[in-house]
Amino acid sequence: MTCRPFENPRYCKQEQAFENSTGLMKYEFAGTDLLIVPDNPLAAATINPLHKELTRLFADAGRFQNVVVDLSGVSILDSLGVNLLVGLYKECRKLNKPFRVTGCSPSIRRLFDLYKLTEYFGIE
Repeated sequence: MTCRPFENPRYCKQEQAFENSTGLMKYEFAGTDLLIVPDNPLAAATINPLHKELTRLFADAGRFQNVVVDLSGVSILDSLGVNLLVGLYKECRKLNKPFRVTGCSPSIRRLFDLYKLTEYFGIE
């Protein structure tokens, strides 16, 4: 298994290692973590169906204690994608579950810095 330089090796997985995959994201329950890996850009065209998938996933909040979103495969993140991540963060706060983002490319990291999102949730 090879990880890109900005990926967290703890969450870097081979494609077939995920227990669940939709056309929009892969996810798995890894110990106490819910690991979410978007398969597509987090942009206007994918946000509504992805939000529906995440809502369904969060309905089973008793299965996980922490939420980790791995953005290592995301090359495009627009304002709606940022809004989706902020919404996930708020939902996690409401459920008292830690939220963090991992695998950010340098350009996505700069975007998070610009929006000061690093002050609210963990970014690795």
